[in-house]
Amino acid sequence: MNRVLNLWVLLTCGAVLHGFAADEKGLSSEEFVKLVGKLEALTLVTAEPVSMRSSSWALCRNPQPGERDHGALLKSATARKLGGFYKTYVTPGGAEAIKAEKPVFPEGTMIVKKKFVKGSEDSPELFTVMLKRERGFNPEAGDWEFITLSGDAKTVTSRGKQTSCIECHRLYKDHDFVTKNYK
Repeated sequence: MNRVLNLWVLLTCGAVLHGFAADEKGLSSEEFVKLVGKLEALTLVTAEPVSMRSSSWALCRNPQPGERDHGALLKSATARKLGGFYKTYVTPGGAEAIKAEKPVFPEGTMIVKKKFVKGSEDSPELFTVMLKRERGFNPEAGDWEFITLSGDAKTVTSRGKQTSCIECHRLYKDHDFVTKNYK
């Protein structure tokens, strides 16, 4: 089944992923870096930046040095100072689903959010990616894999069944675990 997922992603992302060698777990970290570096190959879902609540911003990033966990961060003064904006991109195969009232995303769909603080979107703080994996990969969160990349899109900083991601996204089960409706 992983080979089917890999083939679908390779085909839907076209030239961006042409020639990449996907491993048995899906796309490699290097492939995510290359994909995020070529966002123009994806479908832009949000023409204008979307504001993000400080609590969501705090959860949608990696814990920083000195932070014990996301729960402690949310209660801190730091969380109240956080906040920012994002733009959303999706692979062509998920473009119709992302606009549906009750979406069901096909296996292989990738949703990429370019997240930046108040100011210029030319300097993102980080990128977050959701990759719809094969059935049974992560049932608690609709089989999504969660990936974060550095703001320069050169380093995958986390990936997999991220607990902090699952805690929030499982609240959106009726929306295929995607937190925003993009109608």
